[in-house]
Amino acid sequence: MNRETRSSQSSWQQSKNTQSSQQKRHSARRSASSSRSTPRRNNSSHGDQRGRYNRVRAQLQWGLLGCGQFAQKTVLPTFIRLRDQRVEGIYSHSYDHVKRIALRNRIPIYSSDPESIISNEKIKAVYITSRTSDHFSQAKAVIKAGKPLLIEKPMTVKSKDAAKLEKAALKAQVPVMIGFCYRWYPPVQKAKETIVSGMLGDIIDINITYCIDYPQEKHWTQINPQSAGGGVTMEIGTHCIDLIRYLGGEIEEVYGQRASRFYKTDADDVMSAQFRLHSGTFARVLVSFQSIGQTNDIIIQGTKGYLVIPHFTRYRGESFLKGKDARHRIHERFRPVNIHQRMLIGFQRALDNNEPMPVTPTDGRLNLQVIERIKKIK
Repeated sequence: MNRETRSSQSSWQQSKNTQSSQQKRHSARRSASSSRSTPRRNNSSHGDQRGRYNRVRAQLQWGLLGCGQFAQKTVLPTFIRLRDQRVEGIYSHSYDHVKRIALRNRIPIYSSDPESIISNEKIKAVYITSRTSDHFSQAKAVIKAGKPLLIEKPMTVKSKDAAKLEKAALKAQVPVMIGFCYRWYPPVQKAKETIVSGMLGDIIDINITYCIDYPQEKHWTQINPQSAGGGVTMEIGTHCIDLIRYLGGEIEEVYGQRASRFYKTDADDVMSAQFRLHSGTFARVLVSFQSIGQTNDIIIQGTKGYLVIPHFTRYRGESFLKGKDARHRIHERFRPVNIHQRMLIGFQRALDNNEPMPVTPTDGRLNLQVIERIKKIK
């Protein structure tokens, strides 16, 4: 073999070795890149709730009792966003109405008899969004059927009925949650975390304003004492009372006044109340059905700092938590969220893990007892 042939073979061998090395390096990089792009399983409770639970659990099939404006505009669109939960059946007292809503939303089971929805074997949990005056009888039937239950606020018209449901659920070991959705608002949860951490020191005052424009002719159900239990205090005041208890603890003393200044009915359209909590913290609430251009804020004042949650009722947009503690200013931004979606995920997580519901019938009863104390003030 001459030198030229050996040289040629040597060059070819070197080229082959070089290509082989390059291929190995490329394969190694591709393998590493693939391993990086594959998401690791997140066992933390702070991970992507919806994605993680979709992989391990079957779809939860709901029965929806009530298909008014709240159900149509808020609840049903929220279920569309959840791959592991769906509405399987729906009820309304009007058969024509429930049929129209069911066909529009592709809900296979519909009825004007709530018992037929509650007892249906395909339905594994029930969400009550009907008028408040129907909550007690419907919830009682669901608990008797032994199915997990989510009740929209307020829990019932009277606290004594809420106490009966609380006792029945405990006896039957049926999970029941009350739909106080603002507990699931990220700035509120962060504020709670900040208070518990002690960054604000002792809490001096919690001030909540929730005022909206509710024309009487469009919202008769909400202001009718026979169906809603009584106006603005029951409709949105109950949210504020629940937030005060969530952020500051149990309420000890109640002072307040309410009136029907604009609607001229037996139901109130404005309410102002002051509270003293067991911790010594003061709290204030202002709610109204007749306010345009309002700023609905939560303001928390402590001995070492303060927090402000501006426009907390506009939860579908970008939200903020502002404030200051002893060392630095606080300004945290949160992405838009669907708090009803977070609430439904929290409900199913409690079911899956066999944990207590995040908002219990006891919370529903205590909130109603505070409302009844306000109503008794002349």
